[in-house]
Amino acid sequence: MRFKRLLTTAFLVAASSIAARADTYTFVQTGFVLADKTPWDILVQGSFTGTPEADGYIQQADLSSFRATVSRGGSSHEFSEVDLELFSFLPGSSGTLDLFASALDHGDQFELCSGAAAAFGACGTAGAILGEFSAPGLGFYTTTTDAAIVALVPPQPAPVSEPASLALMSIGLISAAASTSRRLFGS
Repeated sequence: MRFKRLLTTAFLVAASSIAARADTYTFVQTGFVLADKTPWDILVQGSFTGTPEADGYIQQADLSSFRATVSRGGSSHEFSEVDLELFSFLPGSSGTLDLFASALDHGDQFELCSGAAAAFGACGTAGAILGEFSAPGLGFYTTTTDAAIVALVPPQPAPVSEPASLALMSIGLISAAASTSRRLFGS
């Protein structure tokens, strides 16, 4: 009976240590133009780390980090996790990064939208667009029809246990088995 309890406990401990893995992704979005279709060489790039839910999506509540930088020439605007108002991503599909972030910079409000958030006008301009960077108070709006390109950052390989640790663990398991065997068979 004790041996069965020992095995059950070991199984539960092992199962609880297997948690969902948080994956890190990078993203880039380009192709921005002004309202008159003049190209505006803005580069949106960033990264996020999140744990997928049962349905595969990573939602805002699943994020452990988020960073985005919008740069043009020598100037840039930063967005962090606290600036997010909407976030959703489905790994393995193209064009599924949806985000809306809003941040103050030197007293001006700047907004960044991508995916469905841009198409439905979260940043102010709705329509056949896949991205927008704007400063509504300044009357500045740029849009793009290019989807954000998202890439998984390969996970680091798990560390290999040292031989001494493996030997110590083996001695512990053998001792537990011998103790259980003596109790069960009375030798």
